[in-house]
Amino acid sequence: MRRALLLLGAACSRVSPDAPPPVAMAPVAAPADAAPAAPIRWTPHVIDGHGLWIELAADTPITDGDYAGAHYAWQRRGPVFARAALGPAATLDRWRADLGERTLTFTETTVKVCLHDATRMETATPAETAEGYAPAPPGAGSGHMIMARTPARVHVAIGVMSGRQPLLLEWVVDADQREAHRADEEHFFASLRCT
Repeated sequence: MRRALLLLGAACSRVSPDAPPPVAMAPVAAPADAAPAAPIRWTPHVIDGHGLWIELAADTPITDGDYAGAHYAWQRRGPVFARAALGPAATLDRWRADLGERTLTFTETTVKVCLHDATRMETATPAETAEGYAPAPPGAGSGHMIMARTPARVHVAIGVMSGRQPLLLEWVVDADQREAHRADEEHFFASLRCT
């Protein structure tokens, strides 16, 4: 079954780029013969006290709260991670820094969010593999090797000032699933409402 996209939660929140980063997302592979996923049922998610709401997948839990002086909401569904963050650290500069020190190419465009000029940035990260050794506790025999694989991913973020603080919307999808979730990505970004 094809993994439908996840939709992040909360368009408005103090971003805590320190909150679960999309880069740490565990890869989820769909079988090659997977059937297309059913259309996503969207549901509005209100960002309490901020006059904002965004639509997220109705069948997936939303993590919503405060962390490191920021308010955030995020959701992970299959090969997709989506997040909204509001607060001093919810900036595109911080988002770029959270992608690490590797050399990446970014595309940048101007868009409108709640009638305000906003900046949309996109980049792609390559697939990566990391290995390490986990020693066994004393007296428990030998340790074992650990290997973590991260698939190539596309990262998209929109940054805007909401009132007097930055708002960041973020979408991350496994690169080989981008086209399958393109309409979901567009729906996610377009669903933000400022009341």
